[in-house]
Amino acid sequence: MVGADAEPCSHLVELQEFMASDAARQERLVAVIAVMLQETVNATQSLCRPTKLSSFDGPKPHLSASSYVKRIMKYSDASPCCLVVGAIYLERLKKRDDMVALTVYNFQRLFLVAVMLASKFLDDAYASNRIWAEIGGLMVEELNHLELEFLYRIAFSLSISREEYDWYAEELHRRADLQERECPENPASATREELNSSLDHDLDVVTRQFAELESQLSRNSTPTSKACWIAGQESEKVSLASY
Repeated sequence: MVGADAEPCSHLVELQEFMASDAARQERLVAVIAVMLQETVNATQSLCRPTKLSSFDGPKPHLSASSYVKRIMKYSDASPCCLVVGAIYLERLKKRDDMVALTVYNFQRLFLVAVMLASKFLDDAYASNRIWAEIGGLMVEELNHLELEFLYRIAFSLSISREEYDWYAEELHRRADLQERECPENPASATREELNSSLDHDLDVVTRQFAELESQLSRNSTPTSKACWIAGQESEKVSLASY
């Protein structure tokens, strides 16, 4: 029994050590995964796909998928490898239930929980649920509930093999190469510092736009104007294979 238990433990330690050494290489995948998320959400919206994940629904976000992923990376201090593993967990969720779909209302919470679980499972040091809740704009109790539901929905299947991780990461790197060839002025290989700076700029822009909008609304706008403006923020591009 000791030998049988030691094998998965040894596998996990080996994977954790590899990911720690691989983190710098995966920095370039942050932008790619953000694009993937947005493309998947856009596809769901255009096809009007139903979803049965109402517990993960929230208000339509004013941050794009790109800015949200940058926010997670800036404030959680999670390894970029956790984004790869989080995407794998989302694939597992979809494969277990075909009625699951990423929408503009649920993608932030689903991705947040997936990356949080990846960080808890693989990072030596990880943020508390309180920190993750602040990143996602949630109450801690709500995040705890979402975490447990996500775990049940994937049957607590958090373990991944080195082969599975390598295959998924390489697919994302190929996509990053293609993205850099198509948009050389906006490379996928941005550093964490550059991503943080970009996030700060995005938030500044959103804050200024909100202030301008509130000023307009107070003068002569209808109650629906604000919702229409927020919807206009969702203009970026992304595709998780199963979705």
